[in-house]
Amino acid sequence: MNLRTTHRQSRKTARGMRALVLALGGASALALASPPSPPALNTITGADLAQFCGGSDHVSQNVCRVYILGVTQGVVLGQGNAAPGRTRVCVPPDIDAERLEEAVKARLAGLMQAGDAAAHEDASRLIARALTGLYPCGAPPRP
Repeated sequence: MNLRTTHRQSRKTARGMRALVLALGGASALALASPPSPPALNTITGADLAQFCGGSDHVSQNVCRVYILGVTQGVVLGQGNAAPGRTRVCVPPDIDAERLEEAVKARLAGLMQAGDAAAHEDASRLIARALTGLYPCGAPPRP
């Protein structure tokens, strides 16, 4: 494999990841605007996300990170359509992806330990709830 082929594959992977993040973000914004309901059969649940985030292989870890970052971006972008009086999320603009991922994963672990319902809940809603607890607007950011 030559350098040109490797570069082409890298650009293709990056485009695919961007498309996935945008799709997750849009879906998350819509999910937050609608009332809670049981997740569809094709939805990533809390248990699914916990499995990805707890995986030791590179693919699982990437899926976990991209899903968390995509949902976070969707929550932040979707706040323009949020109902008045709803708690807003203010993710610090200078937080890096690794710190954000670790903070959300720690909060998700707490939600998962709190009860069995979280395992069956839509993972994007769990992430939104974690973000609301971690980074509410008007409060100093939590580590």
